[in-house]
Amino acid sequence: MAALNWGISDEIVKRLRAEYADRIEQLQLCCEEQGNRSGGIATFEYQKLQQRALDEERKTIIRLRNEQTINDHALRRIQRDLDLAEARLTG
Repeated sequence: MAALNWGISDEIVKRLRAEYADRIEQLQLCCEEQGNRSGGIATFEYQKLQQRALDEERKTIIRLRNEQTINDHALRRIQRDLDLAEARLTG
């Protein structure tokens, strides 16, 4: 596998593949919906649940930083990832 030449662990490759497999499945379901010409890949219910999960993750990382389990650098890095996930979710 080419990823092994890059020094990437099998676990990371497996995780990324799972994320893309889920995204492909969402796209296929979107294509099967009649009248869905918006290009959206998630239902309103999915978006709502995902937003709640992102909100909980934000609360958790702030709590972990306040408890000094993670530092400010880790907090900002995770917040950036959450911001990107939220931007993808809201389009």
